[in-house]
Amino acid sequence: MLGEAREAIKRSRIPPDRKADLTRETRDLYDNITKGVWKLKRVRRIRELAMKGSASANSAGIAREASDMESRLLDELNRSLDALLAVPASLMKLEMAADDQVIDRLITNLDEANLRMKDLADAYEEVHGTSYSQSQSQAAHR
Repeated sequence: MLGEAREAIKRSRIPPDRKADLTRETRDLYDNITKGVWKLKRVRRIRELAMKGSASANSAGIAREASDMESRLLDELNRSLDALLAVPASLMKLEMAADDQVIDRLITNLDEANLRMKDLADAYEEVHGTSYSQSQSQAAHR
C-alpha cells in the first residue's frame, strides 16, 4: 500500500515541494497505522486477560474500557487506511483535472488522519504507560 502511494507520488506532475509534503504525510500515516495495529493487538490482549480474570467489577470495567478503545482504534485504522488508499486515486484525478485543490485536500486529509492516530496513540500511552518503541526495546531484551 505504501509502495503504491509512493510510486503514484513519484510519477505525478505535482511540484517538488508538494511531493515532499505528500511523501512525508503518507510515510507518517503509514507509520502511525503500523503503531495503531500494534496498539490494537495490545488492547485485545488486555481485554482477553481482563475477561479471563476474576469476576470483579474492576475486571469487567477494564474489559469494557479495552473494548471501547479497540472500537475507536479499529474505526481510526479504517479511516486512516482509506486516506492512504486515496493517495493514488487522488493523484490520478489531479492529472486528469489539473486542479491544485485536489492535492491540497489530499495533504489535509492525510494530516488530519495522522493527528487522529497520534491522539489515539497518546491516549493509549496515558492509559497503559507503554509506547511502541518502549515495547519493542523490551521485547528485544527478552
